Amino acid sequence: MKLILYISLILFSFGFQNTQEANDKLIYQDKIQKTVKTSFWVNGVCDMCQNRIQKAALNTKGVKMANWVIKTKILTVIYSDKKCSVDQIKKNLAKAGHDTVDYKATSEDYDNLRINEHAGTKKFSNYFSVYLGGENLSNYTQENPILGSSNPFGSTFDSSMIYAPVHGRTFYIGLRYKIKKREEHFDGDNHDNN
Repeated sequence: MKLILYISLILFSFGFQNTQEANDKLIYQDKIQKTVKTSFWVNGVCDMCQNRIQKAALNTKGVKMANWVIKTKILTVIYSDKKCSVDQIKKNLAKAGHDTVDYKATSEDYDNLRINEHAGTKKFSNYFSVYLGGENLSNYTQENPILGSSNPFGSTFDSSMIYAPVHGRTFYIGLRYKIKKREEHFDGDNHDNN
C-alpha cells in the first residue's frame, strides 16, 4: 500500500512539474509575442530624411526600434502590437512628410518638410567657414503635442504623439575656425641636459 502511495505521489509531482513548465512556456511565448518586427518601404533620399523617418517612427507609442536604410528605402521597426499598429506608424511617417505605399503625405506636410530645414556653409579656406541656416521656416507647430500635459503622472499623459515641431521658426549663423594642429618632432638624441 505504501508503495502505491509513493508511486502516486511521484507521478503527481512529475505531472505538476510538467504542467508548471508548460505554463512557464506559455507566459514566455506571450512575452515574445508582445513585440512584432516588420519592414516596409518609406520614401526618402538623405541623412536628414533618415533621421526624420526614424524619429517619426520612434515617436509612435509602442515602437521600440526603428532603422531606415537609405539605399533600399526600407524601414524596419520593432513595436508592441498591443500599443500600436503598422497603420499608425505609416500615418505618422506621412505626417512627417514621407510617403509609404499605403499613406501619402499631404501637400502641406510635404511643403513643411521641404521648407523646414535648410542650412548653407561657405568655406573660405581650409580653416575658416561661415554657416547660415534655419529650422521650421514655415513656422508650423503642432497644437497640443503632449496629451494630458497638465497631469504628467495621470493615465492620460502621452508624449509619444509628437510628430511636428513644437517650437516656432529659428535662424542661426556662425563662424567656424579650424585650429591648425601643431606638429612636434621629437628626436631621441636631442635632449637639453643643462
